[in-house]
Amino acid sequence: MFRKRLSRRLAIATAALLLACWLLLSTAPAAPGRAAPSPQDVAAGRAAIAALKAVRGADQGRVTIDNAMLAGIAALAGDASGRRHVDLRIANGRVEGVASLPLPLGLWVNVHASALPSARGFPPVEAWIGRLPLPRMVSRAAIRAALWLGRSRGADLPPLDRLVQRVEIGDGILVAQVSLPSRTGLIDTALKAGGTGFDTAQAVRGYCALVTADRAVGAGAPPRLADQIRLLFAEPPATPDTHRARLAALALRAVPERGDDLLPELAAAARKACPAGQNGSVLADPVLGGRTDLAKHWALSAALTAAFGRDAARAIGQWKELSDSLPSGSGFSFVDLAADRSGMHAAEALADPARAAQAEALLARADDELLLPAALTRAPEGLTEAQFLARFGSTESARFTAASRAIDAALPLAPAALARAKSR
Repeated sequence: MFRKRLSRRLAIATAALLLACWLLLSTAPAAPGRAAPSPQDVAAGRAAIAALKAVRGADQGRVTIDNAMLAGIAALAGDASGRRHVDLRIANGRVEGVASLPLPLGLWVNVHASALPSARGFPPVEAWIGRLPLPRMVSRAAIRAALWLGRSRGADLPPLDRLVQRVEIGDGILVAQVSLPSRTGLIDTALKAGGTGFDTAQAVRGYCALVTADRAVGAGAPPRLADQIRLLFAEPPATPDTHRARLAALALRAVPERGDDLLPELAAAARKACPAGQNGSVLADPVLGGRTDLAKHWALSAALTAAFGRDAARAIGQWKELSDSLPSGSGFSFVDLAADRSGMHAAEALADPARAAQAEALLARADDELLLPAALTRAPEGLTEAQFLARFGSTESARFTAASRAIDAALPLAPAALARAKSR
């Protein structure tokens, strides 16, 4: 009798498992894999972000998004996360999205969602996981739960129907009436949740030290990024938290215009503690190799790597250059890319217990040649989109990969160079 009951339960469990697999899993992705973002993808994605930023703080902001913008957002999100099987589009009178997540054994989980027009409040969302449909109330409850979780961790997010008040969907166009706070705190919340947040007190101390030193020099030649790095890393050995705070301070000093977007909480605290402008004067931007743009690239890439990891920092740096290759830009620059990669490698080394002491010692006596060797400042610059595509095809081509590796081979802070130096 016991064996019969056990056999029956095993049969029921097996049948339930097979049913769940049939409902939830697939042998192929529903969303095709995306190629690396094109310059047009980058421009469209940035246009969508700019449209959202333009209505921050408005009670009834009006945002217009088209299919090109949605494709750009999907391309950028996939590139930064490494998950390329994502698709967003406006079709059939709704916004349709699909994401395919790979599993072992060649299986996939396909998630579909459709947002419908709404005359009042957040739009109804229809969703499926595999073949399993989710009731609208379940989809809405999940979205509300996500908002609640964000609020519980410090984000400033309005209620769902206040956040999105109306949605109109036409032929390839979405128009939404929204209420976005001036500062949501989402980035700070995400950093803290991921364990990569910056110690505000330490970062502000570092920023104030830089401002004080630069102010003492006066209105002569602009400060050198290498001098600022030596100042920050002259203190005794530091913890990973201290390293991240130092890189955040450096980025706020070198790229103040990006502070409110990337590190809003920290940027506000730093400005309050040590205003960079005094008596109507503004401190000059630091330089690397005699150029302010290279100092910005190095410092911002290092801080992005410390906060979000190398993949996100690498992607953002490449997006900037792809955008610059369009007619309105200054051209794709491998010199800028070299500065990005040098800052990225420095931040990675400081976060690695096996390399942190070595990197810290090098940065304590940094000069321009350590941060960006002079040979790399002669790399190709000003490439148009047509020239870049003709020479490299995309940022995932073998030729572009070889060019990136050649840059790394010349950077003293890259892993291979640090390993060679350590073995001597």
